[in-house]
Order: sequence, then structure tokens, then C-alpha cells
Amino acid sequence: MKFILLGSLAFIAPTVLWANDDVLGEATTFDSPNGVTERCIRIEKVSTGEYKKSDLEEETAYCE
Repeated sequence: MKFILLGSLAFIAPTVLWANDDVLGEATTFDSPNGVTERCIRIEKVSTGEYKKSDLEEETAYCE
């Protein structure tokens, strides 16, 4: 049982270390009502994705 747990941690730990919040896109920063500076990022579109006009409008509303 101990070896299974340690083996699982060996696979999970590196992914946590590689995680970050660096994404490509248009960033907007604003102060929340609680005084916390927040960042909204409109992530770059996937080249093979199909998007509707309403998708862009909804995304814009989230970052306002």
C-alpha cells in the first residue's frame, strides 16, 4: 500500500511543479469590489475552432 501511494505521488508532484498561470491572450486587469486586483485573459482562439458571434460577445462580457 505504501509503495502505491509513493508511486502515485511521484507522478503527481512534477505536474504541480510545472503548473503556472502563463497563457497567451489579451489581458485586462481590474480591481474587484473587495480591493483585490484581478486579471481576465481572453485566451487566443484555437486555429481549428468554430466560434459564433455570441461566443465573442459572451467572452467580452465576462472581462468587463
